[in-house]
Amino acid sequence: MKNVRVCGRNVALRARLLIVLFCFFALPLASTAQTIYSVGANSVMNLTGTSAVRKWAMSAHAFTGLADFTLSANNEILSITRFSIQLPVYSLKSDSRETEKGAYKALKADTFQNIVFELTSARFKPSGSQQYIFLLRGNLTIAGVTRIAILRMSAVVHDDGTISCDGSLALSFSDFDIERPSFLLGAMKVSDRMVLDYFLELVKS
Repeated sequence: MKNVRVCGRNVALRARLLIVLFCFFALPLASTAQTIYSVGANSVMNLTGTSAVRKWAMSAHAFTGLADFTLSANNEILSITRFSIQLPVYSLKSDSRETEKGAYKALKADTFQNIVFELTSARFKPSGSQQYIFLLRGNLTIAGVTRIAILRMSAVVHDDGTISCDGSLALSFSDFDIERPSFLLGAMKVSDRMVLDYFLELVKS
């Protein structure tokens, strides 16, 4: 009988030890989680440039994207493992129909319908309370040509877990082998340089 009681106590101790170990290893997993985000409705991209006689501008609201963030229980960003954006060329709109036609032609929209960014590596650092600076390196494809680009963003993690990001990227038509758009029946061409400004509202999927 004594051996039975000792055996029973050993089984109980082992069970308690297993419970303690499970809690020890499970708590860190419970306090961090990888969350999938998508581009929210308030996001916008603005593409601007100049020519010899005037500025031009185009904006897009209808685009998609996905990102994977690992967050702590306090909504602190621990890692970024995916960040992709897909911008349909025809979603870029301007007040000038001539600007739209020239841009769609230059970007070969009928053949290459999307401008795409795919993350290859990410760095980030805190810049304040729930605020961060992102440096996102990836492949940017425009008009079928892919180049390496680095997106620098200021980001804020809100109390509800939504992440808002904004930044800008300087681009050149020539970097992507794009013939510069023209207007006035080809008499004037836009400058080679353009700037993509973006505000991204990332919401939990």
